[in-house]
Amino acid sequence: MHTHLSTLILFVTTTVNAVSISRNLHVESHANTNTSAINITPLNRTSPTVQRRDLNLGDLLDGTLFPNSDTGTDGQADTTQRASTSGPDVQLDYGNFIGGTNGDVESFTGIPYAEPPIGQRRLTNPIPPLSHYANYDATILPPACPQKFPPTGNRLLERLLTEAELINQFTPLIGPIAVGQEDCLTLDVRRPKDITAGANLPVMVYIYGGAAEFGATNEYDGSALVLASMEKQTPIIYVAMNYRVNAFGFLGGREVGQAGIGNLGLKDQRLALKWVQKYIGQFGGDPSQVTLFGESAGAISVSHQLMAFNGNHEGLFRAAICESGTAAPVETFAEGGGQGDYNELARYAGCDGQSDTLQCLRDIDFNTFYRAMSRINGFAEIDGIPFRWSPRIDGEFVTDTLDGSLAKGAYPRIPIISGDQDDEGTVLSVGLIPLITSGRLRQYLSSTFFSRASRQDIDNILRLYPGDPAAGSPYGTGIANILTPVFKQMASILGDAQFQAPRRKFLVGTQANMPVWSYIDKGYKAVPYLGAFHGTDVPNVFGWLPGPRTTDYQSRWIAFANTMNPNVPGLPEWPNYGKDRLMLQVGVFGSEGTTTDTYRQEAIQYLNDHSTSLAMIPV
Repeated sequence: MHTHLSTLILFVTTTVNAVSISRNLHVESHANTNTSAINITPLNRTSPTVQRRDLNLGDLLDGTLFPNSDTGTDGQADTTQRASTSGPDVQLDYGNFIGGTNGDVESFTGIPYAEPPIGQRRLTNPIPPLSHYANYDATILPPACPQKFPPTGNRLLERLLTEAELINQFTPLIGPIAVGQEDCLTLDVRRPKDITAGANLPVMVYIYGGAAEFGATNEYDGSALVLASMEKQTPIIYVAMNYRVNAFGFLGGREVGQAGIGNLGLKDQRLALKWVQKYIGQFGGDPSQVTLFGESAGAISVSHQLMAFNGNHEGLFRAAICESGTAAPVETFAEGGGQGDYNELARYAGCDGQSDTLQCLRDIDFNTFYRAMSRINGFAEIDGIPFRWSPRIDGEFVTDTLDGSLAKGAYPRIPIISGDQDDEGTVLSVGLIPLITSGRLRQYLSSTFFSRASRQDIDNILRLYPGDPAAGSPYGTGIANILTPVFKQMASILGDAQFQAPRRKFLVGTQANMPVWSYIDKGYKAVPYLGAFHGTDVPNVFGWLPGPRTTDYQSRWIAFANTMNPNVPGLPEWPNYGKDRLMLQVGVFGSEGTTTDTYRQEAIQYLNDHSTSLAMIPV
């Protein structure tokens, strides 16, 4: 264990008590606050061929993943089958799916949209379901795809959110409490009660975030968004899909590229979008009125879906919303992008001596693969980088860099909203607390975060992002919020490099060709150390926090899904981004008015002008 990480763990364990987290999952909370005592009730589900079981962190720690499995295939669950005969019933050509009703919203959860990627289908491209599902019980929250657990540093984030009385609203930022399973490619549909085929309602399809390491649909119940749309008499249908993350969904390396199995998580999303086109009409949705939206890694995914196949979105959606995330791929599979991670995974899994390491990674049991993946540092870890498991250029799905796609005009001309929180980098920096000196910060930037950068690049970045706390993030807070001497400087660099710079580049490059809107959200400035941090729009979009700010966000998102314009009577005008780079500024009570996207102009321009050498690429 590295000394820096040991210091972090010592700091955290002496100051942080474990917090029991409940996330609308089947959770049993014990008096013992040890993470091994947080259990997930097994999730039973009916299928003639597919059985499911979710796992808990205790299973991972004591080495008893998939005990007494009678399936013969790790990653495939072993619960009893169960059929449902009551509730709203939707007939599709591969089965009928029986949902449930909660008030004025009907929900269908855990609908398979792909053949389970288990056994020899691990690390393969997704295909539509091959099985028939009769009387499928679509009332139980589905298991997540295998999750990478965030580092101990997130316990400090947990502490900060708890002290700010925000822990219940932001638990998705802390990461998963269930290991998940490989049989996970399902989606959820939520609609107004009594809606039937032929209603032709607009559809909002959500892609969750989680640094492409964790995340699941069961964290993002869209019922409140559906209810809000009904109250406004502009009803929508909500859809969200599970997709593979971390090494299961975004493994790099030449072997992966040569096999044509790169970017599996994006391909899962694409198949789910095709499912929506084929089947959403049976649920009362209009496949020609789909708005795709996502946050963080989900927003990056939305951006990739826009530019996939040289900008051919195949008519799968007519509008898009990117909340804190823009695709900016640099690495290619052909040049060995992600090769170091592939080699590490193979070594940790005991496959490095095999003639066909990729086949070995398919042959090993789930437990071995999962443990190997978990040893590779990622989100908020000293030797890791944010979004380590990222999409890479494969020449087919992801065809070019952001600069290349913009130069070729390889993107659909559809309405888009793309915005950020003001202090995007603070959450990313909490796990890097041991970087307490300028020397350690420089070393991290040059060896890990900007591993391709020249010495001059690093010098220029540190000049453009000085160590003066008053210039750092959380912005506009003077000398307050100094968690460490370099925390605010580091948060400013990480936030701009990962979020603000690529968003600005995309909007400047597309604004002349299609209607685009942007926003900057400063609403949570009062949160100690974190400020208006990454993800603070999510509780408002999903209606977890009642109030004018939530009404504002939901009104604009619902209007956009219905009219492809986020302007709403009674709210401040939101102009197009345009050549003047106009943005909507959002505050603690919602929309505040218009500002311009010119902050930190020289620094962000430098990041964009040197986006290849300053790309976040793991060594």
